[in-house]
Amino acid sequence: MLAVFMLLAGMQAQAGSGAERTLQRRVDGLIAAFSDGMAVSYPEFRSIHYGKVFESPRDAVVLFSIEGFGGGNYHAEYLALFAAVPPDRFEGRATQPYRLVAVSKIGGRGWRTFDSRKLVIAPGSVRLAGQAWGDKDPGCCPSLPLQVMFRVEDERIVEGVK
Repeated sequence: MLAVFMLLAGMQAQAGSGAERTLQRRVDGLIAAFSDGMAVSYPEFRSIHYGKVFESPRDAVVLFSIEGFGGGNYHAEYLALFAAVPPDRFEGRATQPYRLVAVSKIGGRGWRTFDSRKLVIAPGSVRLAGQAWGDKDPGCCPSLPLQVMFRVEDERIVEGVK
């Protein structure tokens, strides 16, 4: 019985890791699309969270940043929302585990920055806490606390401050 449980757990872990690898590749594609060829993204500034945003508790909320546009030190922060897709096959083709629903730039140096550890997922929305730059804040140090609620309308990310 233990051997069967271990086998099933291993198969589930492999399936989950395959879906996560696919999701990571999709995010890599977004980064390539948003980069100017010089700007890069670092894995330590990427976070993936799972929860029911759309129809599935496996929906994915991804935060990532890209920095170094034009060789400078500006960074931009992005939010991407992926709907989990049930596995299916048709005419020999299989569905991808995730479908990109919407992606948007949500922050950047001199504007606002978000803390991925302060993310709350609710059906239909994502709430993030962070800080905004005040008029007299230096480039390193935003000082104004903020919370923003993001939701999807017509496959676009829209926001409202909460």
